[in-house]
Amino acid sequence: MKNKFSLVKILTIAIQKGIVRTLIMWLLIISLIPFTVVSTISYLQSRDSLINSIIEAQQTTIALKTAFINNWFSYRFSDLESQSTNLENIHLLEKLNEDFQASGREIGDYVESYRWASIVNELSVDLKAFIKIYGYYDILLISLEGNILFTAKGESDLGTNLFNGPYSGTLFAHSFEQSLETGLQIFSDFELYAPSNNTATGFLTAPIADENGEKIGVIALQISIDRIDMIMHNKIGLGKTGETYLIGPDFTLRSNSAKYEEEKILITMVDTKQTRKWYEEHITMEISSNSEIGFIYRNHRGKNVLGTHSLIEIAGVKWGLLTEKEVTEAFAPISRQRLIAIILGIATFLMVFILALVLSWRIVSPLLELTAVAEKIRAGKRNVRAELTTGNEIGILAHTFNLMLDTIKETLGDIENARDNMDGILKSITDGLIVTDNHNRVVLMNRIAEDMLNVRFSEVIERQIDSTINVKRLRELVQNT
Repeated sequence: MKNKFSLVKILTIAIQKGIVRTLIMWLLIISLIPFTVVSTISYLQSRDSLINSIIEAQQTTIALKTAFINNWFSYRFSDLESQSTNLENIHLLEKLNEDFQASGREIGDYVESYRWASIVNELSVDLKAFIKIYGYYDILLISLEGNILFTAKGESDLGTNLFNGPYSGTLFAHSFEQSLETGLQIFSDFELYAPSNNTATGFLTAPIADENGEKIGVIALQISIDRIDMIMHNKIGLGKTGETYLIGPDFTLRSNSAKYEEEKILITMVDTKQTRKWYEEHITMEISSNSEIGFIYRNHRGKNVLGTHSLIEIAGVKWGLLTEKEVTEAFAPISRQRLIAIILGIATFLMVFILALVLSWRIVSPLLELTAVAEKIRAGKRNVRAELTTGNEIGILAHTFNLMLDTIKETLGDIENARDNMDGILKSITDGLIVTDNHNRVVLMNRIAEDMLNVRFSEVIERQIDSTINVKRLRELVQNT
């Protein structure tokens, strides 16, 4: 038999409850569940591997930039050491302080005097050349009394006092006091320094001693943020959205942003989960610093990033060095993998669905054919047969079904012959004949009886004789027979 069916008919049968839908459902489950499990495990493993590789790269970047910053400050402190012990500088500070004390003037007036200019022009040539050669913003000499007696730049802090003058509240003034008290080299941290037009600047301070080892004042090297920014803005290995930056204990930047001009040092706050973690590890010491690992969080711009941090400590000043990369870029490789997996999943679903539809239809269509043949038999068509020639179990079922139909046909033929014989016998009997079973139900009646009783056998078969025959005398005769 040739299976004649349309796609609409197949889909209609697939939607309806039955063998087709059950087969399709199980085939899809059996094929898609392993695919989904394998794809999910592969994606998660790739994701973890990618995160670890990014974090390792970020930690390498942090280590390199930390080493660079520490090395840069190490050279700055070496310069500070050499200048604090330079005899010409010692002589310049001693000469200015002695002359100031002898002048009887206020410090502001003294630094504008001819005597001050004469001493500076004579003894500061090498000092001024030094800051030009090594790129320092300024160099300052301060007496024990806190008077700023010399600056190479000659800004408004020259001739002021760091104990009680207008800049006594600066970080610079604080580092000056610390150097005097401890005799150590101190870094002030960066601050917006008013005499330098409120630009971000820092000071390295160290005490100066005379030939007898007695402190006579402090020398300060003023540094700008430019070199630090150059280090932070280097994007090698960071990708398109990656960046590194510094923060202080107040959560403000200690370097200018390379990507956003509006984000400025000492102004922009960076309060994130990562900076809080750095603060708790290295400032308040609330958690162990051994837990320094990268993780995903929302940065101060509201974007999801993958980042990590480390500590930089410069002469007691603690900074946090952070490196971040936006998640969209970081996970781009596995995003492509996920998209491929989704496409393959959809393709697998469609292929399995089509194959399951074809397979289930090949199984069900012979059954539908057998059902159609059975319906025709029920409708009275005895000569129809199932035309299935497949050699599988369904073909065997069809063959057995046809044999059963042949047997039924033969049996019905025998019954019809017996019925015809019985009709012949009944017609040969001249008397009325009614046959009942043990329950007085009519099972047989000839034509003469039908005419006598004015009923038809087809109307009274299997009915009680009491309700069938209404002639009282005839009923009594039949019952007494």
